[in-house]
Amino acid sequence: MKPLITFLFLLPSVFAFCQTDEIVRILNRELQNEIRTQKEDTLNYQGEKFEVLKKFSVKDSVLQVVTIKADGTEDALVQTTMKILSLEVRKKNYYGKDFYTEKQEVDLSNIKAVIKDINIIFETEPDAVTITRTDENGEKNVFAKNLFFLQLCYEKQNEHLASELISAFEKAGCEIKKGSWYD
Repeated sequence: MKPLITFLFLLPSVFAFCQTDEIVRILNRELQNEIRTQKEDTLNYQGEKFEVLKKFSVKDSVLQVVTIKADGTEDALVQTTMKILSLEVRKKNYYGKDFYTEKQEVDLSNIKAVIKDINIIFETEPDAVTITRTDENGEKNVFAKNLFFLQLCYEKQNEHLASELISAFEKAGCEIKKGSWYD
């Protein structure tokens, strides 16, 4: 009986893991199309050009927090699992000839909406996206925002992508909405 209960308990998490794979598959498919367009349609490509260093991926992470009682003593160690979406790209500095890398990371559960205003963006909880920029000298600048830029801007009339992402997120146990969508 115990193995059956364990199996039934783990089944939803295995299913959700498969669905995060679907989110990553959709994002990487669109990213590959964007990169191809940068190379093939250079005259009409309006977006910021970039090179992918590490494509979209989701990794499991554990956050551990010690809870403190009102009297100041430690109460318990609480931990929660997170699914961290990340993307790392290399871009040319807008004001110079040097390059920098930019890594964006966000817990999937902090994504609230998918929107488009030139670029397709995940809108998140405040300061939920960690962005690490590293210049050519290795100097890092880390900051937080509420926008995760997907680096997708070329394709127009693509609201179907919002629907596809919303469905994949829903199957992964995360509810997101479609916000404003402007080409």
